[in-house]
Amino acid sequence: MEPVNVSLRKIHGGTVSAFSSRLDEEHAPSAVLADEGYWSTQKSNSIVSEFVIIDFGDAVPVDCVEISPSPSGKTTFPHDFRIEASTDGMVWRVIQSERKYELEESLIYRLDVPLALMRFIRLYIVRPRKTGAKFFSEIGTIRAGIGGARDLNASSHSSYGFAPARLLEGGDGTYWESEMHAGPSREHVEMDLGRVLQVNGIWLASAGVTPHGFPENFYVEASTDRTVWAPLFEEKYFSAQPATTYFHEAAVTPARYVRVEMSTVLLEAKNFGARLAGFAVSAAPFEIAHTHNIGELTPQASIFQAGVVRLSRDGGDSLGTVVQASDRRLSDATTVFKGIVQLAEDGDDRPGFAVQSSDSRFKPASELRPGVVRLAYDRENKPGVAVQASDSRLEEATEKTYGIVRLCSDGVYSDMSVVRGGDSRLKKGTTTSHGICRLADDGENNPECVVQGNDRRLRDGTTINKGIVELAEDGEDGESVAVQGNDRRLKDATTMAKGIVELAEDGEDAEGVAVQGNDRRLKNASETEKGILRFAKDGEGSAQT
Repeated sequence: MEPVNVSLRKIHGGTVSAFSSRLDEEHAPSAVLADEGYWSTQKSNSIVSEFVIIDFGDAVPVDCVEISPSPSGKTTFPHDFRIEASTDGMVWRVIQSERKYELEESLIYRLDVPLALMRFIRLYIVRPRKTGAKFFSEIGTIRAGIGGARDLNASSHSSYGFAPARLLEGGDGTYWESEMHAGPSREHVEMDLGRVLQVNGIWLASAGVTPHGFPENFYVEASTDRTVWAPLFEEKYFSAQPATTYFHEAAVTPARYVRVEMSTVLLEAKNFGARLAGFAVSAAPFEIAHTHNIGELTPQASIFQAGVVRLSRDGGDSLGTVVQASDRRLSDATTVFKGIVQLAEDGDDRPGFAVQSSDSRFKPASELRPGVVRLAYDRENKPGVAVQASDSRLEEATEKTYGIVRLCSDGVYSDMSVVRGGDSRLKKGTTTSHGICRLADDGENNPECVVQGNDRRLRDGTTINKGIVELAEDGEDGESVAVQGNDRRLKDATTMAKGIVELAEDGEDAEGVAVQGNDRRLKNASETEKGILRFAKDGEGSAQT
């Protein structure tokens, strides 16, 4: 089998060989292989599984699968789905399963897998997302192939712009060139593949210039963590031809980082340096039928083969697997990517997000920017703001400035002002000055004055001095005097003395006397005696009859 170059990104073309449904012609499954448009499944009232199968026409190496959403983004991206691979379209191997997956905003779903040969890739949607009242999914594009190197750096490069990125360009006349030195030195170039692959070879190309500057002595080493490095091969006194690519095989070694250490060679003008026109890494595809043993050592565990342990897929929670250090759940959380948690943006209060310690809500509050609260301006009374301790409303009040209240001047009547304890109106009143009120002089009857308890008008009245009233003498009938209880006019009346009235003698007709009930004039009249009246005799013409 030809070596597989895993340094250069390469997306395989193919055709859609089968699918479950489509919404209409405009949103056909073939859109997943195009740069524009998207595939939409039929909209259903219930949960219906959907799928689409891509046929590459032949078995091709794949270590990366990317799925982009439709313009609707995460709202129509599948909820539960699987990515499966097959070499014959009959037997399918599950590469990755996702449950309750939440796509990050403005991102694509990317899955790095061990390099393997596959002809068919199937996206199987177990549970579409419910949008509105319907269940359906929308997929932008599906890309599969070689993800390529993540980074390429060198110990140095010349000031003419011959940067290490040129090692991946592969164009005529492009190459990386180290700094020039007056004597021999050591240089290196290092490639980060972005994932652990089973490296089995290296390509190195010489430049097509004279001198080509290809190193004569170099060695290649690999590492999974940049801590422990394993040698792949070494070359001494290597004589290269210009504009030539050389492939160096190596024992299958798990590696993410591959580094070429080299000695510089003599270039023009007695300067020493190194030049490389190309640097690429080959990896062995994963074979499910066997593992790659490294001598007598136990092979490194992967998500598909057991070593010391069986490694979990990124984000996987299968029983008996070990979470890898590169698992996205252990990554540093950001406002875009979830780690242990997903960090909230500054001021973001959505549920499920962790507030960062730099959040402005934890900063000291100011008048212009809220913290835990927003501080109020001096005397500001808007709801939701906190009054500061320096607010003038909390200062000691004076007659000229407000505090909690505004003090009222002595004796002044003013709305929304508070009378002070020393106000003259709160002092004890006297006959000459007001307190709560002004006391009246003895006997004074002016308005807005209060009668004192020792006022003579509140004393017991006598016949000589007024109290509440002035008592009348016995029998006195003067104005503004009160009749006493022992007044003779209140005694029982007799024929000799007045009481309430004076009783008249029997038959008496004097003024001011009251006829008694036994008066003969109240007796029944007869022909011989007067009573109430006397009847006249027959023919009598007396005036008294």
